[in-house]
Amino acid sequence: MKVNEQKLALVFAVISGGVRVIWSTLVALGWAKPLQDFVFQIHFLDNPFTIQPFDITNAVVAVVVATAVGYLVGWVVGMVWNKVYHKK
Repeated sequence: MKVNEQKLALVFAVISGGVRVIWSTLVALGWAKPLQDFVFQIHFLDNPFTIQPFDITNAVVAVVVATAVGYLVGWVVGMVWNKVYHKK
C-alpha cells in the first residue's frame, strides 16, 4: 500500500508540534511540575529535573522546531515505506 508522504509528514508535524504546545501550556499554567512529579512517582523514580519559568520565545522556538522535525521524520518514514512496501 502506497502512502502519501506529504499527508504522513503533516500528521507527524501536527502531533509533534501539538505535544509541544500542550507542554508549553502546562508550563505556563504551572501544572507541568506536579504532572512530572506524578509520572516519576508512579514509576518509583525520583525527579531529577527542574521546570524553568515559562518563556514565550522558548515556547515558540520549541513548537516550530518540533513541528519541522516531525514533518521531516514523517516524510522520511513515508518515503521509506513506499520504497520497502511497493506493489509490483
